[in-house]
Formats: sequence, structure tokens, C-alpha cells
Amino acid sequence: MLDSWNAEVRAGELPTRCLCSVVVFEAVGEHQVLRDLQALDAPQPPTLTIVGRLTRLGADGGVDLEAAQGPLLRLTATEWSVEYDDDVRATVWASTENADYQLVSPWAPYAALWDTLKRKTELAARSIALLLEDKSLTYKQLLKHVVGLNIEPDSIKLKPEEMATYGHFVLDQVQHTEGLADCRAAGGLRQALELAAGGGVAAKKTVEAEVEAVPDPNKRQRKATKLYDSSVAPAKKRQSFPPNPEAEAAAAEAREARKEKKRSEAEWGEPEKPQSAFWFFNRAAREVLKREAQV
Repeated sequence: MLDSWNAEVRAGELPTRCLCSVVVFEAVGEHQVLRDLQALDAPQPPTLTIVGRLTRLGADGGVDLEAAQGPLLRLTATEWSVEYDDDVRATVWASTENADYQLVSPWAPYAALWDTLKRKTELAARSIALLLEDKSLTYKQLLKHVVGLNIEPDSIKLKPEEMATYGHFVLDQVQHTEGLADCRAAGGLRQALELAAGGGVAAKKTVEAEVEAVPDPNKRQRKATKLYDSSVAPAKKRQSFPPNPEAEAAAAEAREARKEKKRSEAEWGEPEKPQSAFWFFNRAAREVLKREAQV
């Protein structure tokens, strides 16, 4: 019966099928607890049960929305994986011992965990695509470009801080992509995660600010603002000296000598400014010279 739901083209060695309206849970005592598929990555993974409705896949591997949906299927997942294509899309797969199942949509009560799964796989998909195009990107540049892809139509609107929230998953996906294990951005992401682990709220603010911190080589950079001290320096107090009679007498004598010199010059008819020397000798001193010559 299940073979009739196999896709025409297999994604791997096992038959390929598709499930929609998916829910993933773990039996804990008498309760069924909703779980993220990433729980299968634990050293001792729990037993996860997946329930979903069979849906046909088209010849191109896409979901055939016009085809009638099949019965509900309950299966035990042994592993899960994410496939990234050239269109920056992530496809989630769950596998059993008998087939590979593409998971395409959640059951309503599972929507919150499904949204978390889609957001972190979208982060990984964008990061891998960007790094495969330019392996030299730094972590800050990668983060800026990842968020910049929000402008694409129908894209998930990712936030910068989500790179720290889902960073361990993204780092694992990047490092397991051929050719990206030693890229610069992986090292930068690792450092950002260490900062987030030890910095709490301050680390979150740092990650949020990193998008703005990336310099744009095509944009003229502002110079750093110079700070000046606006306080007025206190005036120096004039130093006082004890009275010195000898110095005061000498100063008075010098002042009197200057006055006497001025009086003497006035008697000889020194020209007043702006009179010139030519005017003085031809007018004022001419009579004095004549009298001296007659003596």
C-alpha cells in the first residue's frame, strides 16, 4: 500500500515519500510531549514518533498540491537531516529503516516548534549559500548579508539575534558542508557563541549591533567625533611680595629721570608726531642754528 506513495525519483537509496500536517512527539509516561527533531542529535537520543498525512511528490520533487492526500501515517524516526539547494531553500527530512520522508507542513498544535525548525534551517541555508559563493566573508559580513536577504519575496524575516539563538545548529551545518569547515565566518560565529554564553544581555546587544558595525566600502565613513573640555581653567592668583623700600625708591628715581628727559627734549623743540626730521631742521631748528652762528 505505501509503495503507491513513493516518489518517481528517489532522494537516496531508500524510497522517498512526503508527509504534511506533521507532528513530532515523545512518549513520556502517560503523556505525549512535543519535541524538536534536533533532539535526535543528542548522544542518547529519545525515541521520537512522527505522525503525518501522506502526500504525493511530483516528478520534479515538489509537492503535488492538486493530488488527493493519503492516510495518516505513524512512524518512528531513526534520524533527520536538512537538504540545502541552490535557491537558498532548506528541505527537512526524517528517515526510518524503510523510507525517507520529506516533511512539508505542520499540524496546527505543532506550529510553534515547526516555526523554530524553519527559522534555524533558513539561517543555515542562507549562511551556506553565501559562504559557498564567497568563502572569505567574515562573521559580521555574513550576518549582514543573511539579514539582508529578508528583502526576497516570501522570505522568512530573520533577526540578527537569531544567529546567536540558533548559532550552534548553524555552525554545525556550516562545518559539515564540504569546503566550509575552516572558513573565517565559522571561526567568528564560534567566538560570538562563546561571548553569548558568558555575556548574557550584553552579548545579545553586541550581536544585534554587529549588522550596523560592518563598514560599507562604498559609503564615505564619518570621522570620529572630537570631544573638547568646556570647563574654564581657574585664573592664576597674582603672587604678592613683601614691601621693599629700596626697590620702590629706585623705581621712583627712574620715573623722575624719564620725566626730566622729556622736559629737556621739549625745550630743544623735539618734533611732535607725526612731524618729520626734515620739517624739524628746516623750520624749528633753523633759528637756533642761526643764533649760534652769530655768537
